[in-house]
Parts: sequence; C-alpha cells; structure tokens
Amino acid sequence: MIAIEFTKSPDEDILNCRYERLQRKITVGSTRNHNIIISDPEINNSTMTLSTDQDGVWVDNNDKHNYYLSNQKKVSGKKLHHINDEITIGKTTFKIIHYKHQTHPDKITEFKYLKKQQEHKNPSLKLLLEKLKHELKNITFKSFENEQ
Repeated sequence: MIAIEFTKSPDEDILNCRYERLQRKITVGSTRNHNIIISDPEINNSTMTLSTDQDGVWVDNNDKHNYYLSNQKKVSGKKLHHINDEITIGKTTFKIIHYKHQTHPDKITEFKYLKKQQEHKNPSLKLLLEKLKHELKNITFKSFENEQ
C-alpha cells in the first residue's frame, strides 16, 4: 500500500489530494496508461514508478536521461524514500504519507479497503450501500418464496 499527497502542481485537480493504492507498485505520469495521471507540461512522457518493500518506497524515474528531485536534491534512477519525503517531477511535488509492504493483496481485500475509504469520505454513500444491500436481500428472499 502506498499513500501520497500532492502539495504543488500546475494540475489543480490533484492539489492537496491524497492517493492511496493497495498495489505494491504504481506508476505516475502524464498519459492514461499510468495509475496516477498528472497534467504537468514539464513531465512529457516521463514515467515514475513507486514500489514498496519492507524498508520503504522505492522511486524510479524510469528515464535515465532525466532527473527528479528527492527532498530538493537531484536524483537519476532509483532511490529509497520514507514517510514525509518529498518528490518533485516537472513542476509537481508529492509527499509520501504512508506505506505498507504487502506480499499479495487480493482483490476482495482491496475492494473492501477502497469501499471503507470512500464511505469515510462520504457518509451518505455508506447509508446508500446499506439500503441497497437490504433491498437485494429482500429481492432474493421474495424470489425464493415465489419458487416454492
């Protein structure tokens, strides 16, 4: 699990947003094939990969000709980061908020985690999902009664 927060960017949609992913490896870039997409004209086709292990979060810019800033120091290639480290690519800066190295998160665990996260952000969503669950149980029960 990796959690990052964007603190500076020309992309106003991501500013002050916290992104959490259960995957051990995520990509950040400006095109649609990345897990996190940033609209920053200085990023171009650069891709940054974040991956966890028991020691921290490895950040790799995947383009050895370019560099990124790690706590305001130039880095080319791969470097180990920890909580509160700041990474800048182009004009976008994000901070590592949390990480947890997981060996194999399954899809159900990932879904439950994301559901809980969304319900926390939006309590009315939790109420709506509970009502839907109740309605589905009623429909299933009525279908069972009609078959007998």
